[in-house]
Amino acid sequence: MLYPTVRQVISIFRRQPQVREWLFPGDDEEQWRLTLSAGVAIAKSSFPISALRRFAGELRTSAKRGLRRNENAIRQGGTIDFAVITTATVQPLDDLREAFLIDEKPQEPEEVFKEWTSLTARPYTVEQFGQLRLLAKAFRRLVPRSKRKFLYRELFNGRRAGKEAFWFVLFGLPLRAVKDIFSPLRALGCKEGQDFFWEGNEGAVTPLIDALELAELESEEEENA
Repeated sequence: MLYPTVRQVISIFRRQPQVREWLFPGDDEEQWRLTLSAGVAIAKSSFPISALRRFAGELRTSAKRGLRRNENAIRQGGTIDFAVITTATVQPLDDLREAFLIDEKPQEPEEVFKEWTSLTARPYTVEQFGQLRLLAKAFRRLVPRSKRKFLYRELFNGRRAGKEAFWFVLFGLPLRAVKDIFSPLRALGCKEGQDFFWEGNEGAVTPLIDALELAELESEEEENA
């Protein structure tokens, strides 16, 4: 996977004195001259390589935009955006991400203030992506695939349905297992009492879809190994 490679590159940068002198302007190690933004498109081997290359470029551009918007990303040395493609064709990234925006008040007229929930928190800083992988691993280890798929579907029915499905999936798990799920959620930004959502600039945000996609991807890798 990409994440260990990114971490290794950043670690090498930070250990080399001659590289550090070039990377940082003066003594301020909070500002990197060189950062790494990665866009990763994951698809079946039969997917057209030209379309995959174009889509990976869109993801890289999204990661670079996230880098400029997030000062923590600059301090950590980079950002990662990714997508798992399961269809024979791929939409533009903006259209794909729009499908992850849920209107929590669909019956209200257009002129009324809308309440949106974003089912993806992508792109991630390097450290955030590490926490996302921990969350994905916890789901894969603790929650059966059938329940993971159930939760994935229910999240698209809005925040209330998503919360009910989330607690249904966690019901019966030992306390230690629940902590293994909530620990990376807290590190990603969820506060006490917020379940798995936090308030972003334009509404609620959750990383659950992102973690569930990673969990499914890693499960398939194990099966095909």
